[in-house]
Amino acid sequence: MAASSTWVPRGLEAGAGVGTIAAAAPAEGAAESRPLELVHGDIIEYLKSIPRELKATFVDIERELGVDLHRDNYVLDMLKSNPKVECERGDNDEISFRYRTKFSIANKLELIREISRVGSGIAACDIMTPPCYPGIDNDIQNLIVGGDIIACRNKTIKSIVLYPRGKAFLSNLSGTVTATPGQQSIRTSESLTNDIRRGDAIGISGSWYRVASNVGTAGSHQAERATAPLSVTSDVEMSDRNIYRDVFDNTVLPLDGDYDGEIAFVGQAVRHGVTNDVRALWKQTLDAAKHFNDADSLRKELIKCNLLSSNAGSFTRAVVRPKEKKQRERKKRKARDTGRVYNAHLGHGALGEALALMKEQGGTD
Repeated sequence: MAASSTWVPRGLEAGAGVGTIAAAAPAEGAAESRPLELVHGDIIEYLKSIPRELKATFVDIERELGVDLHRDNYVLDMLKSNPKVECERGDNDEISFRYRTKFSIANKLELIREISRVGSGIAACDIMTPPCYPGIDNDIQNLIVGGDIIACRNKTIKSIVLYPRGKAFLSNLSGTVTATPGQQSIRTSESLTNDIRRGDAIGISGSWYRVASNVGTAGSHQAERATAPLSVTSDVEMSDRNIYRDVFDNTVLPLDGDYDGEIAFVGQAVRHGVTNDVRALWKQTLDAAKHFNDADSLRKELIKCNLLSSNAGSFTRAVVRPKEKKQRERKKRKARDTGRVYNAHLGHGALGEALALMKEQGGTD
């Protein structure tokens, strides 16, 4: 998949070394004219904006925000006492600051492992502000599109939450596709317009893309109604108001990036879950089955349509009530007390003779 544009944090220029922050224009307005709590908040937001491997010194904060921590001792004390801020004293007693992330993740493998470990989900803001490592945003997108993780929008915390997906269920799309390295559009031997929608994830030769949903001209603003879903699939088509830039018809399917295979690929493409035409059949069946108010009436209808054998068992399992259970236990005890023979198949041969001898000698059966 084609990589997105590289994110460059504010104040970080090409060539700036690790542990340093390039100079930027000070914020408008003197720090003394604003409440100290707001000044402290601005510094926290600034620390969030710089990459995890960088630290901010007194000089960096003054250049970026116009705050002199040598004079603003109260703000300095607030930073030192903030549990979200790491303070480190270096050479010449120079203090540097770094925002403490909730998770310590250094690469894609650790990201997958951490999401799998935290079954309740990881908020993207906890690993993206600041980023745990460079390129984590691309890794998250690739894991979502590849179906390795699930992303859901949580309105309460106003963040996307990442969950482990588990084993993927893939379906083959109709016909075959022909993908050429470096080209965005792929040729299809059969129409895939009923199999997959714009914005859905599609797998080609082991790599994952999305069906392109770009609107307008190249470089223009992408409308919200044309944004791909967070998940790998969608339930409905995008807005009828969208005028798409790339053709998606009976013979062509556009990808959201150039095909990155080394050689041309001819074969079947796959998608997550069943194809859209099968989903539509399920929905139609669901609507038609709504008037069956119980399992027995549905079972009779299925038998009538030759979809279920007449001698098939009931849908529901018999429930044994406590009173009935006690009655059964009572009958079993009564049978044992009356000398009813159990395990009659063991009454032959040497084992049967030994059991009979034990019974004559007063043993138990």
